[in-house]
Amino acid sequence: VYCSNGTVHGKTIRYMSVEKVISEVEQMVKQYNVDVLLIEDDHFLSDKERAKKILLRLSGFHLKIEFPNGIAVYAINDAIGELLRKAGVTTISLAVESGSDFVLKNIINKPLKVAMIKPAVKILRKNGISIHAFIVTGLPGELASHRDETMHMISDVGFEWVKFFLAIPIAGSRLYDICKENGYLISTDFSQYVTTKANIRTPDLDPAYIEDKVYLMNLEANFVCNYNLAAGNFQKAAVHFENIVKRYPDHAFAHY
Repeated sequence: VYCSNGTVHGKTIRYMSVEKVISEVEQMVKQYNVDVLLIEDDHFLSDKERAKKILLRLSGFHLKIEFPNGIAVYAINDAIGELLRKAGVTTISLAVESGSDFVLKNIINKPLKVAMIKPAVKILRKNGISIHAFIVTGLPGELASHRDETMHMISDVGFEWVKFFLAIPIAGSRLYDICKENGYLISTDFSQYVTTKANIRTPDLDPAYIEDKVYLMNLEANFVCNYNLAAGNFQKAAVHFENIVKRYPDHAFAHY
Protein backbone atom coordinates (compact mmCIF):
# COMPACT_ATOMS: atom_id res chain seq x y z
CA VAL A 1 0.00 0.00 0.00
CA TYR A 2 2.90 2.40 0.69
CA CYS A 3 4.95 1.47 -2.40
CA SER A 4 4.90 3.57 -5.57
CA ASN A 5 7.12 1.39 -7.76
CA GLY A 6 4.26 -0.18 -9.70
CA THR A 7 2.97 3.27 -10.63
CA VAL A 8 6.38 4.80 -11.39
CA HIS A 9 8.05 1.90 -13.19
CA GLY A 10 5.15 -0.30 -14.26
CA LYS A 11 4.41 -3.80 -13.04
CA THR A 12 6.43 -5.83 -15.51
CA ILE A 13 9.96 -6.94 -14.62
CA ARG A 14 13.04 -6.90 -16.82
CA TYR A 15 15.70 -9.08 -15.26
CA MET A 16 19.41 -8.47 -15.69
CA SER A 17 20.88 -11.79 -16.83
CA VAL A 18 22.95 -13.89 -14.44
CA GLU A 19 25.97 -13.46 -16.75
CA LYS A 20 25.59 -9.67 -16.70
CA VAL A 21 25.38 -9.58 -12.91
CA ILE A 22 28.50 -11.73 -12.52
CA SER A 23 30.46 -9.79 -15.14
CA GLU A 24 29.75 -6.52 -13.31
CA VAL A 25 30.84 -8.00 -9.97
CA GLU A 26 33.98 -9.36 -11.64
CA GLN A 27 34.76 -5.89 -12.99
CA MET A 28 34.25 -4.33 -9.54
CA VAL A 29 36.64 -6.82 -7.98
CA LYS A 30 39.34 -6.59 -10.65
CA GLN A 31 39.19 -2.85 -11.26
CA TYR A 32 38.39 -1.50 -7.81
CA ASN A 33 39.40 -4.31 -5.42
CA VAL A 34 35.87 -4.45 -4.03
CA ASP A 35 35.59 -6.80 -1.06
CA VAL A 36 32.16 -5.79 0.25
CA LEU A 37 29.11 -6.03 -2.01
CA LEU A 38 25.70 -4.56 -1.19
CA ILE A 39 22.87 -6.06 -3.22
CA GLU A 40 19.90 -3.71 -3.50
CA ASP A 41 17.00 -5.33 -5.30
CA ASP A 42 13.29 -4.72 -4.87
CA HIS A 43 12.64 -8.46 -4.79
CA PHE A 44 15.82 -10.49 -5.20
CA LEU A 45 14.01 -13.80 -4.63
CA SER A 46 11.14 -13.12 -7.06
CA ASP A 47 12.78 -15.62 -9.45
CA LYS A 48 14.31 -18.17 -7.09
CA GLU A 49 16.14 -20.14 -9.76
CA ARG A 50 17.86 -17.01 -11.06
CA ALA A 51 18.69 -15.95 -7.49
CA LYS A 52 20.21 -19.37 -6.77
CA LYS A 53 22.42 -19.17 -9.85
CA ILE A 54 23.64 -15.70 -8.89
CA LEU A 55 24.41 -16.75 -5.31
CA LEU A 56 26.23 -19.86 -6.51
CA ARG A 57 28.40 -17.81 -8.86
CA LEU A 58 29.07 -15.12 -6.24
CA SER A 59 30.58 -17.69 -3.90
CA GLY A 60 33.71 -17.77 -6.09
CA PHE A 61 34.57 -14.13 -5.33
CA HIS A 62 34.95 -14.57 -1.52
CA LEU A 63 33.18 -11.28 -0.83
CA LYS A 64 31.37 -10.00 2.22
CA ILE A 65 27.80 -9.54 0.96
CA GLU A 66 24.91 -7.66 2.54
CA PHE A 67 21.26 -7.18 1.57
CA PRO A 68 20.43 -3.77 3.12
CA ASN A 69 17.09 -3.07 1.47
CA GLY A 70 14.87 -5.97 2.48
CA ILE A 71 14.40 -9.56 1.34
CA ALA A 72 10.97 -11.20 1.18
CA VAL A 73 10.57 -13.40 4.28
CA TYR A 74 8.16 -15.82 2.59
CA ALA A 75 10.73 -16.70 -0.11
CA ILE A 76 13.40 -17.98 2.31
CA ASN A 77 13.92 -21.74 2.64
CA ASP A 78 16.78 -24.07 3.61
CA ALA A 79 18.28 -24.16 0.11
CA ILE A 80 18.28 -20.35 -0.14
CA GLY A 81 19.75 -20.03 3.36
CA GLU A 82 22.64 -22.33 2.52
CA LEU A 83 23.37 -20.55 -0.77
CA LEU A 84 23.33 -17.16 0.98
CA ARG A 85 25.93 -18.43 3.44
CA LYS A 86 28.15 -19.93 0.74
CA ALA A 87 27.95 -16.70 -1.29
CA GLY A 88 29.40 -14.80 1.68
CA VAL A 89 26.26 -13.09 2.96
CA THR A 90 26.81 -11.70 6.46
CA THR A 91 23.78 -9.44 6.97
CA ILE A 92 20.22 -9.44 5.68
CA SER A 93 17.38 -7.00 6.28
CA LEU A 94 13.99 -8.71 6.26
CA ALA A 95 10.93 -6.87 4.94
CA VAL A 96 8.73 -7.83 7.91
CA GLU A 97 6.75 -4.55 8.27
CA SER A 98 4.37 -5.73 11.03
CA GLY A 99 3.79 -8.42 13.63
CA SER A 100 0.03 -8.29 13.09
CA ASP A 101 -1.59 -10.61 10.56
CA PHE A 102 -4.49 -8.15 10.29
CA VAL A 103 -2.17 -5.29 9.32
CA LEU A 104 -0.18 -7.43 6.87
CA LYS A 105 -3.26 -8.72 5.08
CA ASN A 106 -5.85 -5.95 5.33
CA ILE A 107 -3.81 -2.75 5.55
CA ILE A 108 -0.44 -3.38 3.89
CA ASN A 109 -1.76 -6.11 1.52
CA LYS A 110 1.46 -8.10 1.85
CA PRO A 111 1.66 -11.85 1.10
CA LEU A 112 3.23 -12.64 4.48
CA LYS A 113 1.93 -14.29 7.64
CA VAL A 114 3.51 -13.73 11.04
CA ALA A 115 3.99 -17.51 11.44
CA MET A 116 6.46 -17.45 8.50
CA ILE A 117 8.88 -15.03 10.19
CA LYS A 118 10.39 -17.18 12.94
CA PRO A 119 11.23 -20.18 10.68
CA ALA A 120 12.92 -17.86 8.15
CA VAL A 121 14.99 -16.24 10.90
CA LYS A 122 15.95 -19.69 12.22
CA ILE A 123 17.22 -20.68 8.76
CA LEU A 124 19.29 -17.51 8.38
CA ARG A 125 20.69 -17.72 11.93
CA LYS A 126 21.65 -21.35 11.36
CA ASN A 127 23.75 -20.11 8.44
CA GLY A 128 25.52 -17.47 10.54
CA ILE A 129 23.73 -14.49 9.01
CA SER A 130 22.99 -11.36 11.04
CA ILE A 131 19.30 -10.48 10.74
CA HIS A 132 17.79 -7.01 10.71
CA ALA A 133 14.08 -6.27 10.28
CA PHE A 134 12.06 -3.42 8.81
CA ILE A 135 8.92 -2.32 10.67
CA VAL A 136 6.46 0.21 9.24
CA THR A 137 3.89 1.76 11.56
CA GLY A 138 1.46 4.68 11.59
CA LEU A 139 -0.79 3.37 8.81
CA PRO A 140 -4.48 4.34 8.64
CA GLY A 141 -6.51 1.59 10.30
CA GLU A 142 -3.63 0.38 12.49
CA LEU A 143 -4.53 0.17 16.19
CA ALA A 144 -2.51 0.19 19.42
CA SER A 145 -3.22 -3.54 19.75
CA HIS A 146 -1.56 -4.14 16.37
CA ARG A 147 1.57 -2.30 17.52
CA ASP A 148 1.55 -4.43 20.67
CA GLU A 149 1.43 -7.55 18.47
CA THR A 150 4.43 -6.24 16.54
CA MET A 151 6.47 -5.73 19.70
CA HIS A 152 5.53 -9.21 20.90
CA MET A 153 6.66 -10.68 17.57
CA ILE A 154 9.98 -8.82 17.76
CA SER A 155 10.59 -10.12 21.27
CA ASP A 156 9.61 -13.66 20.32
CA VAL A 157 11.64 -13.86 17.10
CA GLY A 158 14.78 -11.91 18.01
CA PHE A 159 16.47 -9.67 15.44
CA GLU A 160 19.98 -8.24 15.73
CA TRP A 161 18.50 -4.85 14.89
CA VAL A 162 15.05 -3.48 14.09
CA LYS A 163 14.61 -0.46 11.80
CA PHE A 164 11.40 1.39 12.57
CA PHE A 165 9.78 3.62 9.95
CA LEU A 166 6.72 5.81 9.99
CA ALA A 167 4.49 5.20 6.98
CA ILE A 168 5.03 7.89 4.35
CA PRO A 169 2.25 8.58 1.79
CA ILE A 170 4.49 8.76 -1.30
CA ALA A 171 2.85 10.09 -4.48
CA GLY A 172 1.95 7.17 -6.72
CA SER A 173 1.24 4.81 -3.83
CA ARG A 174 -2.23 3.64 -2.83
CA LEU A 175 -1.49 4.99 0.65
CA TYR A 176 -1.18 8.49 -0.83
CA ASP A 177 -4.51 8.09 -2.66
CA ILE A 178 -6.22 6.85 0.53
CA CYS A 179 -4.82 9.75 2.57
CA LYS A 180 -5.69 12.36 -0.07
CA GLU A 181 -9.24 11.08 -0.57
CA ASN A 182 -9.93 11.06 3.18
CA GLY A 183 -8.15 14.28 4.10
CA TYR A 184 -5.48 12.51 6.15
CA LEU A 185 -2.47 14.34 4.67
CA ILE A 186 -0.80 16.85 6.99
CA SER A 187 1.46 18.24 4.25
CA THR A 188 1.83 17.84 0.49
CA ASP A 189 5.41 19.14 0.51
CA PHE A 190 7.24 15.99 -0.56
CA SER A 191 10.63 17.51 0.30
CA GLN A 192 9.59 17.24 3.96
CA TYR A 193 8.69 13.54 3.76
CA VAL A 194 11.00 11.56 6.05
CA THR A 195 10.40 8.22 7.77
CA THR A 196 10.83 9.72 11.25
CA LYS A 197 8.14 12.38 10.78
CA ALA A 198 4.44 11.54 10.73
CA ASN A 199 2.50 13.03 7.83
CA ILE A 200 -0.77 11.21 8.40
CA ARG A 201 -3.57 12.32 10.74
CA THR A 202 -6.72 10.21 11.08
CA PRO A 203 -9.49 10.14 13.73
CA ASP A 204 -7.53 7.30 15.39
CA LEU A 205 -3.98 8.39 14.60
CA ASP A 206 -2.38 11.44 16.22
CA PRO A 207 0.95 12.30 14.54
CA ALA A 208 2.69 13.52 17.71
CA TYR A 209 1.63 10.38 19.58
CA ILE A 210 2.80 8.00 16.85
CA GLU A 211 6.19 9.74 16.56
CA ASP A 212 6.73 9.33 20.32
CA LYS A 213 5.45 5.74 20.20
CA VAL A 214 7.87 4.72 17.44
CA TYR A 215 10.74 6.28 19.40
CA LEU A 216 9.81 4.20 22.46
CA MET A 217 9.37 1.04 20.36
CA ASN A 218 12.88 1.59 19.02
CA LEU A 219 14.35 2.00 22.53
CA GLU A 220 12.63 -1.14 23.76
CA ALA A 221 13.50 -3.39 20.81
CA ASN A 222 17.06 -2.25 20.14
CA PHE A 223 18.35 -1.20 23.56
CA VAL A 224 16.35 -2.38 26.58
CA CYS A 225 15.56 -5.81 25.10
CA ASN A 226 18.43 -6.03 22.61
CA TYR A 227 18.68 -9.54 21.14
CA ASN A 228 22.48 -9.79 21.19
CA LEU A 229 22.69 -8.54 24.78
CA ALA A 230 20.09 -11.08 25.91
CA ALA A 231 21.93 -13.85 24.03
CA GLY A 232 25.28 -12.89 25.55
CA ASN A 233 26.75 -11.74 22.23
CA PHE A 234 28.20 -8.61 23.80
CA GLN A 235 30.75 -7.80 21.10
CA LYS A 236 28.08 -7.95 18.38
CA ALA A 237 25.82 -5.74 20.46
CA ALA A 238 28.65 -3.25 21.03
CA VAL A 239 29.22 -2.83 17.28
CA HIS A 240 25.65 -1.61 16.83
CA PHE A 241 25.77 0.69 19.87
CA GLU A 242 29.09 2.20 18.76
CA ASN A 243 27.57 2.88 15.35
CA ILE A 244 24.63 4.67 16.98
CA VAL A 245 26.96 6.76 19.16
CA LYS A 246 28.89 7.89 16.07
CA ARG A 247 25.68 8.95 14.33
CA TYR A 248 23.89 10.32 17.40
CA PRO A 249 26.52 11.48 19.94
CA ASP A 250 23.84 12.40 22.52
CA HIS A 251 22.11 8.99 22.52
CA ALA A 252 22.18 8.10 26.22
CA PHE A 253 20.96 4.51 25.78
CA ALA A 254 23.66 3.73 23.21
CA HIS A 255 26.37 5.16 25.48
CA TYR A 256 25.08 3.18 28.46
